[in-house]
Amino acid sequence: FPTSQIIDLGTLGGGISLAHSINNQADVVGTSETISGDWHAFYWDEDTGRMHDLNEFIHPASGWVLESANHLTDSGWSCGSGTFNGRRQGFVLRPFRMSVLGSTAGTNVTFRAYDLEPGLKVYFAASRMTGRFPIPGFPGLELGLHSPIRVASSVVGVGTKMASVSVFAPLSIKGMTIHFQAVVPPRYLVSPIFSKTFF
Repeated sequence: FPTSQIIDLGTLGGGISLAHSINNQADVVGTSETISGDWHAFYWDEDTGRMHDLNEFIHPASGWVLESANHLTDSGWSCGSGTFNGRRQGFVLRPFRMSVLGSTAGTNVTFRAYDLEPGLKVYFAASRMTGRFPIPGFPGLELGLHSPIRVASSVVGVGTKMASVSVFAPLSIKGMTIHFQAVVPPRYLVSPIFSKTFF
């Protein structure tokens, strides 16, 4: 008999998740119960094997709560339903996310930010601790990092929708877990925190 691979996508902390759509990159969207018992829309990233709460991709003061994502395109757009200032509404969203490829101290690692317009400049920040850090000159925009340092920047290439840059990871971070975020200040875009333990 032919065999198929089944992947457990996990949950957002609750007991149940439902997958609603998959694109040709094998990324998935749906809805999941959270640890508090609410239902939130999720995005599962095939590159990292991680489930993200889609509400992490929007500003906390936006008034939105994204509850269910029902469709995902190959270009990264998702649509679904939620509430906006307490009223039920539909939404369309293209998540801004990042990843760090490589985890060996003393070698180069690659920072990538996805689903962006060509020409945008992306900054990558890092910290050993999470926290709150306001971005100077952009009221209401903040990182979820404590006293972050800027480790790299890159411009989104034409036709790629991605910013990518390689940076040397010093031996001094061996054994540490470092938290990263990408930010595009003029667009008020901040990625969810991406954590990586270096060996």
